[in-house]
Amino acid sequence: MTDGIRTFTKRRHDRAGSRADSVFVLILVCAFAICSLFVILFGAQVYNGVRSRSEENHTVRTGLAYLRTKLQSYDEQGAVHVTADGLLLITDYDFVMLDTYIYFRDGAIREYAGMRFVGFEEEVDLDSLPGDIILPASGFDAVFDGSVYWLTVYGLDGTAYDCIVARRSS
Repeated sequence: MTDGIRTFTKRRHDRAGSRADSVFVLILVCAFAICSLFVILFGAQVYNGVRSRSEENHTVRTGLAYLRTKLQSYDEQGAVHVTADGLLLITDYDFVMLDTYIYFRDGAIREYAGMRFVGFEEEVDLDSLPGDIILPASGFDAVFDGSVYWLTVYGLDGTAYDCIVARRSS
């Protein structure tokens, strides 16, 4: 008879232990699920930050490569002028001049190409030009020191991106 009491007590004790084990396992699974959720949310936030910085860097670097190529294609005496507003690139076709203006306006670096006849010099108002957007930016500076053009583009977050173009013609 004592064997029956021991068996009954042991079964009841095993059931209570298995319930405690089940609750513990459930708590562990819930804790793992919550931690996994936090890791996923944090990783997604980091990914979005890296992606947006990478996208802006790509946009600015592509725009700077375009400007560098443009300057190099106009590499001849008197073809590139640094103005207070940006750059003026001039191509001379006998009686007609093609002026390309690269300037900053309305949150973007813009380019406008227009023709003028030789001998008809007029002042151009860049605010009225419908320039094509090269890249969005918060500012643009161009400096020429006699042999090198220094271009600085300020990204939308204010970061300065520099490009140095050496003049090859004399």
